[in-house]
Amino acid sequence: MAHEHDTGLDDAALDRLLAEMRHAPELPSAALLARIEADAARIQDERRAAAAPRGRGWLDGIGALAARLALPTGLVAAGLAGLWIGLSAGTGAGFTGASVYDSAFGLQMIYEFPALAGLLPEG
Repeated sequence: MAHEHDTGLDDAALDRLLAEMRHAPELPSAALLARIEADAARIQDERRAAAAPRGRGWLDGIGALAARLALPTGLVAAGLAGLWIGLSAGTGAGFTGASVYDSAFGLQMIYEFPALAGLLPEG
């Protein structure tokens, strides 16, 4: 074969090597296994205690409220963008990007939209 390479093992050496590997490996002592099991049980108990429900503080409530408001904030931002495009375009048949920038409402929304969408801090 084209990909064969010489490992220096003949068939007899390979058979001896495989015969050695067939023997069952030594298992750790019962004392070591008992220590590992006790350590694992202790760590599991610590994790269960850490994961136990605690009383919810007011910061947890604020975090939950922010998570619930993420979707409505995105919908409001999309609605404001649609409102801006719709009002800025006017009634002309040829809607271009320039018509958005030319209107006073469009210019006002360009500067106020990020704050309205909650993307920038106010002030």
